[in-house]
Amino acid sequence: MKKNTLLFMCLIVIQSFAQETKKESWQSGNYVKFDVQLRVYLVQPIQFGNHALSKAHEARPGAGINMSFLNIQNFKIGGGYNFESYKIIDKQMMGNFNYSNYSSIFGNVNYEIEVAKNISFHPNIGIGYAFLRQKTAGVLHIQPQEGVEYRIGFVTDYKFNKTVSLFCGANYIYSKYEINTAPEYEKYFGNSQKLQLSIGIQIE
Repeated sequence: MKKNTLLFMCLIVIQSFAQETKKESWQSGNYVKFDVQLRVYLVQPIQFGNHALSKAHEARPGAGINMSFLNIQNFKIGGGYNFESYKIIDKQMMGNFNYSNYSSIFGNVNYEIEVAKNISFHPNIGIGYAFLRQKTAGVLHIQPQEGVEYRIGFVTDYKFNKTVSLFCGANYIYSKYEINTAPEYEKYFGNSQKLQLSIGIQIE
């Protein structure tokens, strides 16, 4: 009984604090703020699992860009674009192609946690639309495989000044493609999963 009463009192205190913080934020005009922050970065994908990008390809470094434009308290909402290129190493499985290009357009939400004076940690989650297309000698072939990607991860920022930060991060990304193939190959060609490492700069 005493534990329940104490828990109830704690919840009341937390709720009261949250309401007061929200009230102050609204009154100060800082609850919702348009604030553009641009991230430009390099990525290194690490594919794993039993699927085509993992077993029949060799990953190369890629690049990405991400822009957040809306702040709601410590939450930041934005979107981005990623591009990765893979060298095909199993032509028996993939056909007479040299490379596969993976690109995605995504939206994401991250939450800023200040760790130290110039260091902040940003867990994030997002969803996007992915494209996977094969090419030979610079010429793109066949219609791209299209699908949905789901992402979750983090970045850590080190702020040099009010404008420029250096960051590094990692994301787990699962992609599910629309594909028309024999049932026994649907899982092999129809999905992929990877760990995506990133390093870059942020300008705000």
